[in-house]
Amino acid sequence: MSLFDDDNGIFRDGNSNDNDLLEFGVTILGSAVIAGVAGYIWATLTEEKFDEAEYGKDFDEEYEDEYDEDIDEIKGKKDIKKFFEKRIIGQKKATDVVVDRILRNQAGLRKNNRPKANLMFIGPSGVGKTEMSRAIAKFVNRYESNASGFLKIDCSEYSQEHEYAKLIGSPPGYIGSDKEGFLTGFVRKNPDAVILFDEIEKGHKSMHNLLLQIMDEGVISDNLGKKVDFTNTYIIMTSNVGLKNTDSVKQGVGFKSEKTELNSSEEKSMFMKALREYFSVEFINRVDDVVVFDRLTKKDIKTIMLKEINEYKVLLKDKDLDFEISEEVLELINERSYNVDYGAREIKRVIEKLIITPLAEFITSTENIDEESKIKLNLKNKKVCVEYA
Repeated sequence: MSLFDDDNGIFRDGNSNDNDLLEFGVTILGSAVIAGVAGYIWATLTEEKFDEAEYGKDFDEEYEDEYDEDIDEIKGKKDIKKFFEKRIIGQKKATDVVVDRILRNQAGLRKNNRPKANLMFIGPSGVGKTEMSRAIAKFVNRYESNASGFLKIDCSEYSQEHEYAKLIGSPPGYIGSDKEGFLTGFVRKNPDAVILFDEIEKGHKSMHNLLLQIMDEGVISDNLGKKVDFTNTYIIMTSNVGLKNTDSVKQGVGFKSEKTELNSSEEKSMFMKALREYFSVEFINRVDDVVVFDRLTKKDIKTIMLKEINEYKVLLKDKDLDFEISEEVLELINERSYNVDYGAREIKRVIEKLIITPLAEFITSTENIDEESKIKLNLKNKKVCVEYA
């Protein structure tokens, strides 16, 4: 029996029986935050229009619902799913994996000698693996963007064998041995933290061994010999392992090779194969859920684009200003934003270049802006122009 059962989406140990079965919720995830959209924007994106019942809400009402909701009043699976579905676009299975994990923790149905969750998010770049981690942190710690409930560790900074010591502190006899480690110090002050190990494959094996101990025992000793408890933390790892393999298949090999389109199931299998080849079975077996993120669709990109635009509308609303965007400009943004390889990363750059910079020039160069008039962005001679509507 293979280590990964594709039919059931779980890992199996070749020598295990049903009692030893470790289930991993392997799902396809695309991530972003769903925000409210003004009626005049959603209807003008492209020929593939959004559903009116879902996207036709008043912007102020939807924005307030998403960002000002009282998390402490969220109870039950339905409310928790709603919280995450606003932030994760079109990925029901992945949301279910996270929600189920949170529900089990809230009910106290977990082993107390391990972290609350050991999660691994794998998949292409720019599809929302980090944003999903932040959404989990926001919910479980009720934290805001600059608060202390979330720690992101860039594993590329720990590629050398000795560098992992920065996480737990320098050993006796070395410079800085009297100071606590970066990771252990943070967890000691924030025992309920969500910790993200970004691009875990770039960290040295000694770092992986440290993580193995945390995931297995829920406790480690720092450089001063003090025990640090991780049993109330969420451990999340992200990885792009296998991405080069999927890209090489799509691009083909040789001068005459044709591009091959992989469906989500084929791409998921390639990511899982690369994961098993790169990490030891011992390491993988300590992970509770492995979630494979899917590439974003055009509809996902549209939704993220509108969310980004609406965030700027909120900024101007505080200044008693408002703007609207013509259909031609929206189509141009959508066309330039969609990139299957970069995911959502291209959206912000395109919006800043085509919308925000011209808008900033108009605001800073116009004297006595009429606050009662709406600013309009039009496309003239293939260039975005800003004027009063």
